Amino acid sequence: MNRFPTTIIALLLGLAAHPAIAGTIHLAPDGNDSHAGTAEAPLASIGKALSTGAKDIVLHAGTYRLNGPVVLSGKDSGTTIHAAPREKVILSGACLLSLNWKAGAQGKFTATVPPEITGIDSLWINGKPQVMARYPNYDPAARFLNGVASDVLAPERVLKWQHPVGAWLHAMHPSHWGGVHDRITGVSADGKVTTEGGWGNNRGLQMSTKERFVENIEEELDAPGEWFFHATTHVLTMMPEAGVDLSKAEVASSCTGSIFELQGSKEAPVTNVKISGLTLTQTARTFMKTREALQRSDWMIYRGGAVYMNRTVQCEVSDCDFIDFGGNGIFFSGANQGNQVKNCHFKDGGASGVCFVGDQAAVRHGFKDFNAKQPSLDQLDLTPGPQTDDYPMECSVRDCLMENLGRVEKQTAGVTIHMSQRITVSHCSIHHVPRSGINIGDGCWGGHVIDGCDVYDTVLESGDHGSFNSWARDRWWGLNLDGRPWEDKLALLDCIEPVTLRNSRWECQHGWDIDLDDGSSNYLIENNLLLNGGLKFREGYHRTARNNLIPTNGFHMHVWPADSDDNVVTQNITSGGYTGNVQQPANWGLHCDANFLHRAGQALGPATPMQTVSGYDTRSLMGDAQFKDPVNQDWSLLPGSPAITKLGFKPFPLDQFGVQHPRLKAAAMSAYADYHTVAVAAGPRDGTILAFMGGKVKNLEASEKDRLGLTAVTGVLVVEAPPGSALQVAHLVKDDVILSWDEAPVPDASALQRLAKANPSPIIINAWHEFAKLGLYR
Repeated sequence: MNRFPTTIIALLLGLAAHPAIAGTIHLAPDGNDSHAGTAEAPLASIGKALSTGAKDIVLHAGTYRLNGPVVLSGKDSGTTIHAAPREKVILSGACLLSLNWKAGAQGKFTATVPPEITGIDSLWINGKPQVMARYPNYDPAARFLNGVASDVLAPERVLKWQHPVGAWLHAMHPSHWGGVHDRITGVSADGKVTTEGGWGNNRGLQMSTKERFVENIEEELDAPGEWFFHATTHVLTMMPEAGVDLSKAEVASSCTGSIFELQGSKEAPVTNVKISGLTLTQTARTFMKTREALQRSDWMIYRGGAVYMNRTVQCEVSDCDFIDFGGNGIFFSGANQGNQVKNCHFKDGGASGVCFVGDQAAVRHGFKDFNAKQPSLDQLDLTPGPQTDDYPMECSVRDCLMENLGRVEKQTAGVTIHMSQRITVSHCSIHHVPRSGINIGDGCWGGHVIDGCDVYDTVLESGDHGSFNSWARDRWWGLNLDGRPWEDKLALLDCIEPVTLRNSRWECQHGWDIDLDDGSSNYLIENNLLLNGGLKFREGYHRTARNNLIPTNGFHMHVWPADSDDNVVTQNITSGGYTGNVQQPANWGLHCDANFLHRAGQALGPATPMQTVSGYDTRSLMGDAQFKDPVNQDWSLLPGSPAITKLGFKPFPLDQFGVQHPRLKAAAMSAYADYHTVAVAAGPRDGTILAFMGGKVKNLEASEKDRLGLTAVTGVLVVEAPPGSALQVAHLVKDDVILSWDEAPVPDASALQRLAKANPSPIIINAWHEFAKLGLYR
């Protein structure tokens, strides 16, 4: 009689076929899936390793090329996929192309691509990304879309195109609310283009008529590094850069938009999967898939990324580098609980770094269309919170560096949160992004904590936004209440737990440092350093801003609802007071007091400018806050600061923002230092008054720096801006200091004259105005 049950015999036979199953499976790029999976006889593919049932999968050094995602389901729970210690492991979403190049005219080369390649979205030569043929040509220094032109669809240009169908039209939204993408579907006999799309933007299908470019047009292939793929003839045309020998070059094209997909179910979620130590790169662009509108936010989204998770629990991505990826880095879609992203580097991405997006069906009375709203209170579901559990919950992003994201899609962020609860973003450094660094798209369902982050060099290609941006166009927003003052209670139906922003440094290039926009409610903002655009409140309830340091700007109070005395602004230090679109005191229902209005060198007294605007601030003071070294951007306070001794301001550490992990911190600190290098003219400052734009200007001099509250002797002072002059039309007034002209620094008057001659109509002029740096759109 057989001593072993049949199931045990089968298991033993399986172990014989795969001797490594009981321990660790090893992989190598030159491995073979018929091997045993030992270190001496490694497998080649992660999929094969998963099929063995092994839970520890070690990848050895080299590049692994995938033509599709590695998919893990509930049965793969408990698996760890990681690089071997101190070995560089690259997972690439691009496949190698074996091509025979033929030289043509004008420095172009052609090659026939195998028929199984039906399309090429992205191309790399020797690992360097190339540029799809476009007009205007790629310009890394251009502010918008790496180069724009208003004549991209001019009939005389369009009629030269032989194969325009399938070309892409990319543009900014006309109000700079992100970007928009269209596909060209046809051209009429008179050169008029038809398109489909509007993808990527939930604020109407309009496109800017000026800030746009077109790509995937053969006739526009006219610059080194550009390429075009003819999908019908399968011919790839390339103009290589100088020094590139295509006959010896490694050519790769994107084959997949995703590297890992963790796809569980409600009955069998993916649990405790860990991915670590890997570099994920060269995934396909996904802008043409961003078609799902999100809860009256400005966003459309594509639920995908280099790593995609749905129905997962306690999974982790750590110590990974996401480099040169075409869409999102990591996407948590629907139900995901307790997952972590930590010690990761996200660089050169086509869309966002990390996305948390719940299922739309979890929202009570959710609306996708920005203009949609419930007709009356009587028809509103007044049950607080979500109606399903299909949303990210208690997940975190910790100690991550994110830089140069949103290279293709402009409605993006380093971290974005929609229809989620209790998401923590801690000690992340985020910079060089076209829109916000961190975005919360709705009030569903709060409990988020943003702590210890460093977010700067943001809103580079857009406007009306912030380094931190939020909306809460939830079920109560825009509701007809028939005069019933219930909004403050209704605002908590969806944002059922407070959102906290604390211990972070924010700096916005073209907007507000912290922008609580349309309806954002139930926020606690404390111990933050805001370095440029200040703090904006608009249309919300239950918000507290306390103990924040805003040394170069102030509070922007927009569109205050009645009966909003649940909002609190107290014990903050500001140099701008209440600025922007401030309503009169009679419209405020707000507790404002014990704030300090900084004026360098001024004796202590009442904060009269703040009292006049708010109607409150009876205890608020104005005078010198006694910053330690503002010229060198040290905004810490001397021990005897009256903000501390008189008003109880509590100093907080100003040297612990952003990533702390040694692998990432050096790169983050270097990037921050480079960004804050101040362009100061060498030698003595000539104070000659010059005619400029119908007014008068001069170099800022040292004696004027402190009077105006600047931190360095740089820029050009406006002496006169007469009514009707071009200076006045550009919103500049006497004593403004012009600091930059469409991103180019203006250290002195000679630089200003040179820049104005080359570009007489800048899109934006950065100027210093009454202790605050402003972006003035023309």
